[in-house]
Order: sequence, then C-alpha cells, then structure tokens
Amino acid sequence: MMELLAGYQAEIALGLVVALFAMFVWEKYPADVTAAGGAAIFIVLGFVPPEKAMGVFSNSAPLTIGAMFVLTGALVRTGVLESVAGVVLDRSRKHPKLALAVFLMTALVASAFMNNTPVVLVLIPIVIRLAAALDLAATRLLIPLSYAAILGGTLTLIGTSTNLLVDGVARTHGLEPFSLFEITPVGLTTALTGILTMLALGKFLLPDRGDEASDLDSLDEAEFLSELTVLSDGPYTDKPIGEIADFKQAGLRIVGVRSDGKVVRKDFQGITLKKGDGVIVLAKSAELLTLNDREGLRVGQRRGITGNGERVIVEAVVAPGRLSHGTLLSNLALGRRFGVRVIAAHRHRHVPGPDLGNVRLRPADKLLLEGTAEALDELSNQSELVSVTRSTARAFRPTKAPLALLALGLVVVLASLNVMDIGILAMIAVPAILILRCIDADEAWGSIDGGILILIFSMLAIGQGLQETGAVTLVVDAVLPIMAQVSPFVVLLLVFALSSVLTECVTNNAVAVIFTPVAIGLAQQLGIEPRALVVTVMFGASASFATPIGYQTNTLVYGAGNYRFSDFVKIGLPMNIIVGLATCSAIYFYYGV
Repeated sequence: MMELLAGYQAEIALGLVVALFAMFVWEKYPADVTAAGGAAIFIVLGFVPPEKAMGVFSNSAPLTIGAMFVLTGALVRTGVLESVAGVVLDRSRKHPKLALAVFLMTALVASAFMNNTPVVLVLIPIVIRLAAALDLAATRLLIPLSYAAILGGTLTLIGTSTNLLVDGVARTHGLEPFSLFEITPVGLTTALTGILTMLALGKFLLPDRGDEASDLDSLDEAEFLSELTVLSDGPYTDKPIGEIADFKQAGLRIVGVRSDGKVVRKDFQGITLKKGDGVIVLAKSAELLTLNDREGLRVGQRRGITGNGERVIVEAVVAPGRLSHGTLLSNLALGRRFGVRVIAAHRHRHVPGPDLGNVRLRPADKLLLEGTAEALDELSNQSELVSVTRSTARAFRPTKAPLALLALGLVVVLASLNVMDIGILAMIAVPAILILRCIDADEAWGSIDGGILILIFSMLAIGQGLQETGAVTLVVDAVLPIMAQVSPFVVLLLVFALSSVLTECVTNNAVAVIFTPVAIGLAQQLGIEPRALVVTVMFGASASFATPIGYQTNTLVYGAGNYRFSDFVKIGLPMNIIVGLATCSAIYFYYGV
C-alpha cells in the first residue's frame, strides 16, 4: 500500500486529519468511534506500521489517566465530595456570599487533583441552592462553576487528562517528563486571571434567567421522600438537629420533624431529638442508604424485614391499576405481605406526600425497597409494582474517606518529590484502595471512562502516523516562514489561539495529540524552548470557554441551566482572549522565551 501512495503520504495523512476533525464537528458518531475509525484507516493504508501501532499502548499517559479516574471514583464513593459540599451548603445559611467564594474555590482546588466531571456533577445542586440563598438566578452561577473547574485543571499535571496526554506525547519526542507542579506557576496566573475576568464581566455578560434552571433528574440522582426514626439515645439525641453532621450532607434536606405526635415544618434546627422522634427528609438514594447503615437510626417504614437471606436494595415502579387511585403507602402493607420494607418514595418533579406513610401512590411513582432476594422475587411477580430492579445506588463509606484521601495525597506528595513516576504511583494506589475497600472493583472499573481511553489510544496512533508519513514536518515547514517573521511571544499567541479555537469545535485530547509534535517541531526550528510551546498547547487545549461543547463540564451546566449557545459565546469569548494573553505572558517569562 505504501508503494502505491509513495510521495503523497504526508498530504493524504493531513487530508485524513482534516476529514477527521470535520467528523468531530459533525458529531454523527461519538468522538471515540470517529477517532477509532480514523486510526483504523491510518493502519490499513500503512501509515502506521503494525509494531508502531501496538507501541501506542506503551504510552504511560492513558494508564495514568485511567488510574486517576479510579482514585477520583474512590473519593466519590467514600462521600468526600458530598461532605465538602454539605459543609459549604451549611455555611451558606449564615454567610451565603462567603459560602459562594468557598464553593468556587472548592471547585478550583478539587479540579487540580481529580477529574473535574464528578466535581461539577456533585456541586451543580449546591450552586442552585446557593443561588436561591443569594436571591440570584442559577444561570449566573452555573457557568462560573464550570469555568472554575476548567481553570483548576490547569494548576497541576494531573488536573486534566489533556495535561497528562501532552506530557506523554512530549516524552515520546525526547522531552524530559513534566513534574507534577511544573506548570503550577503558569496555572496560577491563568486561574487568577480567569477568576478576575469572571468577577469583572460576569455581572454584565452572564444571563439572568431565574426560571430556566432545569430540575436535575437527568444529571443527578432523584430525590426520595423518607423518614428517619431515632431508635435509641446516642449521637442523634445529644445535640440540636442543626449540629448533627449526618443531617448536613449536600444530598439531604430536612422538611419536617415528628415529635410527640406533632410535625414541625419550620424552625427545627434548634430542636433536640429524643428516642422515637422522626425526621422527614428529601434525599438522594446514596445518602439514605448511608444512613440506613447507622446504628440507632431507622430509615423508612417501621415494619421489619422477614427472612434470613442477604438484604438487598431495589427500586420498583408503581404500575397502573388500583394503586393509581390514591392508595396510601402505609396501607400497601408490603412488610406484612412480603417481608419487604419501604425505605423511600419518589415522584418526578413533585414531593410525593407530607411524609412517607401518607404518600398516595400514583402510577410511575418509584419506591426504594429493602428485603431478602426471595421476598423481592415474590414481590416482583405481583402486578402492583413493575420494573423491580437492583438499585445502582450504594451507601457511602465515610470511614474509608481518610484512606482515599491518604492514597491521593501520597500520590501527589511522592510525585512532587520525584520519588517515582506519577503513573506508577497512581497504579500502585489503585490496588491499595481496592484492598482497603474504599471502592468496590466493579465501581472502580466503572469509573474509568473507556470512551476517553479509546479516543486517546486512537489519536496516539494517528499522531504516530503523522510522524511516520512526514506530515508533521510538512506542517512545520509550511508555517515556519510565517513564524520566523514574528516574535517568540506572537508565536506563543498563535499556537495558543489555534489550539483553543480547535478545542472549541472538537475534543481537546485530539487537539493535544495532533498539535504537540507540531509545537515541538516549530520550537526546534525557531530556536524556542520546546517546553514553552508544549505548555502552550496544554493550556490552549484546556481554554475552552466560548462554547458548551468544547469541554465536558460546560456541557453539564449547559443542560442544567437550560442555557443558550450564545450565553457561552458572550462570556466565553472574552475569557478566551484575556486568559490567553495572560497565559502566554506567564509562559513567556517563566520559560525565558
């Protein structure tokens, strides 16, 4: 095949890359499918020799990224993010403006050391509540949340997969590995500039549409109505409700307190519970299951579970029929009839009732149930409830949170001290947190975004093909006359601008893989420090503010806030320009270009 294409390999390879980018923009197929197809074409045409194609799997960057996904999953599984969000939300009741500042700083710092997608997912409901506390439209805060997460990712080498990927590609081209905090001085400049720009321009450019933030069912777990009953004196009876840590979690809202046969619906933070009292709550299933494991507390209905088998949690949907005529949940008697206990109830976009026992069931209501496998099998054979399926929610493991934080902390500290390569440290930490039960194996592997890894491996193969065919040299030779006539600072600006513009249209990991070799080639030809241009690609591929499709966190808040595409352009385009100028200036002076 190579003989037939002799003399035109570089041009054909570049044409294929242009077509690949067009496919990314078209979005006919997912980005990972498009990239895999492009890699296959490069291999079939002989642009990537088989041994070089297999060699991309030896690149350490994707393995490090996968390991960091697992470490992030452990922080989510142990409830670390929920706890931090809960503290912020608790502070917002007394100092909402201070809580907002802490909230944005939390997103910024957390994103420097972990995957920012779960950070944003956890914090979206919190920012909506903070917006209500500040009497602001949520649309004025959700975009800043995403931008803070993006800016946080630029602070360290592990802040975003793009940084790790650029580092991996740069290593294969002979550059020394980047240390964990080598880019931090530049990242601090970028983050500070971005925050100041948001503060200065946000008031004028962020949309103010208070009624357009959507419910978060599509992004967050549904809220269930339940009741927590105090079974004995202990940690739930020795202090007021407002001081009990378990009741301050971000995914839980108290809506009433039952005591002495009466229900109090407001001003209950100062109430001290006693044995037999109940707390009516709206909470995510994971929070309820965590509390379900607490001694001295019962979650859900009173009747116990019969049978000696292992208890499992399922979700069941109320079927159309006689139950649709308003049967009280307490009259359903699932405990007496099947030995199954109702933990909570959910109704789409509505609170299903004043308390759990007085929920009048409607078709499509969802119930969270606990029982033995045999009892639940018997229940699933009845026509009253359908879609009886094992719940995907699991209780948090707060006792394991220090271990998960320690694992991540050791990876960061030891990598910063150059004790060992960060990829090796991360891959050592993964089995450690699995053995210590910070996260189960199925959850660990499920936290790895396989699509991103396929995309990365595919783009590495394409990048190898561009190198083998001489396409990189062709591009460098084409732009070299232009670059040679401008100052090194302008070269930084041009590389940043091109990386940033393409990132707004296609996936940033693809841009990083394609442009890193070009940047290195340009630096060598122009006599510029190669690391400076490589870092410029890193930041340019992360500076995605102007569209909701260039970066995943933008896409998340785009849906949550019912934003318009133009909302991102108005605030994001100035962000791209101002942050780009500041970043390139920092790189220019930091690397002595």
